[in-house]
Amino acid sequence: MKASRLMMFALLLGIVYTGIYATRTETQTPYYALQIEAAERMEAAMDAIKTERIARGWDIDSTLDPLETGLIGDDFPRFFEPSITTTLGVIESKRTSTNPDFAALMVRYFKTLRLNEGDAVAMNFSGSFPALNIATLVAADVMGLNATISTSIGASSFGANNPDFTAIDMEHHLYEIGLIEQKSRLVSFGGENDQLLETEDDAFKAALRDRIIALGYTFIDENSLPENIQNRYRYYHDDAIQIRAFVNIGGNRLAMGEHLSGHPNGLIRRMSVSIVNGSGLIERFLRDDIPVIHLINARDLARQFSMAIDQE
Repeated sequence: MKASRLMMFALLLGIVYTGIYATRTETQTPYYALQIEAAERMEAAMDAIKTERIARGWDIDSTLDPLETGLIGDDFPRFFEPSITTTLGVIESKRTSTNPDFAALMVRYFKTLRLNEGDAVAMNFSGSFPALNIATLVAADVMGLNATISTSIGASSFGANNPDFTAIDMEHHLYEIGLIEQKSRLVSFGGENDQLLETEDDAFKAALRDRIIALGYTFIDENSLPENIQNRYRYYHDDAIQIRAFVNIGGNRLAMGEHLSGHPNGLIRRMSVSIVNGSGLIERFLRDDIPVIHLINARDLARQFSMAIDQE
């Protein structure tokens, strides 16, 4: 009986992966080879994250992560403990985001915007979709883009919400072993006010901040959300002569603003916006007529581009 169950599980995995990779052969774009390279790099990065997670003693819960990617975090009970969990996430969306074809999709977005080697792209990541962070990083590497990256480590449930293995820990490991060529330059807590106010344990947060700093990152911890947003916006522009695009992943306050303004999912070329005190990074870049790639609903994007969707 045990052998039979294992065979059925292996068959299920094969069917899922067939669905994932089938999308690569439906339509070949002029930059198909770059898309394949990006997807393959993402696969290698995911394998490395899985290996590192297990090496650090964090087992993979196959009920939450049946493909055992290592990129699916804890469920909602962690929200009530001192942790970096900020909101409740949708597990189907998180599992869908682990499709390596999202790296190919990012190449498509970059090509649609006619980005070329050396072009500057500002990026804002959160811990909510670590797989999409990786997809964006490898796509930028494949295309030779110059990324200025800021990451908030707070994460919704089922994201990178393990405080001992955050999105920055994943990124740092991939950078150290050479699977990504660029990494975040600024890190913040994320969550409420970009200060993780959901967690009141100051000692816990101080220890987390010190650990991230010890990895070589610059940690930002301002008291005011509008100040955090403005400082981050200024930093992007100080670092790059001409920003060609802005990528945001997840729904953190830096991107969405004080009032958590809603924005279309995917590529936003132009959009009329009004800038007020507390407006987020998305509004500010759109005001500057800089296109935005906003990734917040992996299932919606997968449906739009005929990729495999978890539980559909």
